[in-house]
Amino acid sequence: MPVDCFCEALRAGWVRQPANSWSNLAFVLVGLLAMRGPAPDSPHASIRDDAVVRGLYGLTAVIIGVGSWWYHASMTFWGQWVDVVGMYLLPTWLTLYNLLRARYLPRRAFLPAWLVLNTLLAVGLVVLPEWRRQVFALLLGLTLVSEIVARRAGARGLETRWMLASLASLGLAFGIWILDLKHILCDPHSLIQGHAAWHILCAMAAWCIWRYYSSARRDSASPEDGARAGAPAAR
Repeated sequence: MPVDCFCEALRAGWVRQPANSWSNLAFVLVGLLAMRGPAPDSPHASIRDDAVVRGLYGLTAVIIGVGSWWYHASMTFWGQWVDVVGMYLLPTWLTLYNLLRARYLPRRAFLPAWLVLNTLLAVGLVVLPEWRRQVFALLLGLTLVSEIVARRAGARGLETRWMLASLASLGLAFGIWILDLKHILCDPHSLIQGHAAWHILCAMAAWCIWRYYSSARRDSASPEDGARAGAPAAR
């Protein structure tokens, strides 16, 4: 492992990087909020009415937060492994959900596909850990392609403003991540850290993505609703 990780200095004790560790509670909060079911009188349905799909998204956010906390607290290889595996869980969820929206993936195959895909990625991370960032970039690219595929297949009706808000938050987070990684804006002993801001902004992006995919209404035809009901989806 490196002698440091991003700007924050390593402290003695069981939490080596306090700011970079505790900022991950933002992901845990997002995960817990996503796990909630919709209110009985809520007009929104689709993803929030599906306990398994909704639960996996919430679980993914919680794992990201706990894994990243462990990595920055311990600065160990296995902490890094859990951190990166958590990062893989989100784009694989998004890609598979987009395929579900487009009706290219049966609802019953969602969970097995998610488990198998992430198991392979987790094993690959042990074998080739130096490729972790390239693999994550590839997964993000597949997420984008799958969103385009879903829209071309007629899976629309979502509130685009939430997607744009997520992209804006992610773009700002990435800019701060670069400045922190390169030590351009850096005070190693401060509790205000750029990488901690990256965690919070990425959690905000994850929340906005959740709001985007859960913005479908019960009174609108959606491909995933039709797939669960066994009826043909509106095209």
